[in-house]
Amino acid sequence: MSSNTQTNPAASGVDIQSLNEAVHNIQIHLNNTTTYYTLTDSELIELENLGNSIIKDILFCSIGVFISTIISGTVAILKPDAILSTEILINYLFSSGSFTIGVLTAIIWIKEKKRRDDIIKKIKEKPAYKLQK
Repeated sequence: MSSNTQTNPAASGVDIQSLNEAVHNIQIHLNNTTTYYTLTDSELIELENLGNSIIKDILFCSIGVFISTIISGTVAILKPDAILSTEILINYLFSSGSFTIGVLTAIIWIKEKKRRDDIIKKIKEKPAYKLQK
């Protein structure tokens, strides 16, 4: 458990006595080296929604398309009879589009990661309560 136990739980609006009475018959085996946190429904839903995002999938897909089209376009340019052909143009058009999509989704993914980290930080900063018999 955390060592910063709150001494006046009534100040935060939590009725420790009724909480203790409600959980009196429940047996919980705790590990003294582990810290446990409580989550509200809104925090849990927010974390779940952040975990269900497909932004990372789109990012990795666009990276794959970018790399393959750059390689294909470079091979087409290195051919001995290479001229500005439709093949080269299409490869570089797709590579630039996938690069743009990759950059945009990377920015969104970083923002989502920051939001998730902020939620976790807020959960960890909640005051600790020591349940008593």
